[in-house]
Amino acid sequence: MNTDTLLFELCAEPDEIATPSVGSNPFQDACWVARAVYGVEDGRWLQFRAWLLGSAPAWFRELYLRHGPAFADWLADKPLMKNLLRRLMDRAIRA
Repeated sequence: MNTDTLLFELCAEPDEIATPSVGSNPFQDACWVARAVYGVEDGRWLQFRAWLLGSAPAWFRELYLRHGPAFADWLADKPLMKNLLRRLMDRAIRA
């Protein structure tokens, strides 16, 4: 099984934006903003998720996990902000 397949299986269903419930593993669903920015058809959301869980600074990971679901909801109808975030996320996954 390759890394992308494993990461995809660990993540929530692509059409869901789920808020972790008490006692759940927040890393399982850590894809909200990346899926909102890239779309579920673009594999870069998986690359960003791998960066987030592996190489991202701890402060950023905590911020993303705490506020990701609400931020992804807010981002849904803001294409200019998605474009800006996509550029930043691309830089992160290329680093």
